[in-house]
Amino acid sequence: MFGDLFEEDEDFSILPSSPNTNGKKSHPRDSKTPEPQGDTRLSGLRNQGGTCYLNSLLRTLFFTPEFRGLVISFFFFNAKCIISITAVLIHNCFLFGLDALLGHLYMN
Repeated sequence: MFGDLFEEDEDFSILPSSPNTNGKKSHPRDSKTPEPQGDTRLSGLRNQGGTCYLNSLLRTLFFTPEFRGLVISFFFFNAKCIISITAVLIHNCFLFGLDALLGHLYMN
């Protein structure tokens, strides 16, 4: 009754498939990252089935002071990315400056 439960059958495939260069069929999840879209030309991560779990793990790790300090110091303090408030106003990098300021306040 359930002998072939985990075997893939092309007739019952949920995902549409397309032939690739090897002559085998591939699913859209096997393709590259999405192309940048919109005015911002940003592109996100392709959901590979475990993205929500990775997000939960990163959020949980961010609650630990050691991991949070490492992330904040990597982006703002060790990498010559400190921007003074005047430079932020001059270069219109307000959000980056605000992130740096809040990260500094959060860690102190």
